[in-house]
Amino acid sequence: MAENNSIKPEQQKVCLCEQLWLSFFNDYLYGKGMLTEAERNRMIVKIESRKGSIFGKTAEKEKYKES
Repeated sequence: MAENNSIKPEQQKVCLCEQLWLSFFNDYLYGKGMLTEAERNRMIVKIESRKGSIFGKTAEKEKYKES
């Protein structure tokens, strides 16, 4: 049986919610002075790379289409 590498819509929703929460919390901590700008920027990169690994190459293709 062939493997299906696509992510189910339910899992995509969960991943999107996780990414939104991480981004919100990152901004919140930065706004409260608990993170430096460098730390905040590193977390942004990590959150974005997590999105790419979750959604695979499709997310990368969409990112380049918008540019």
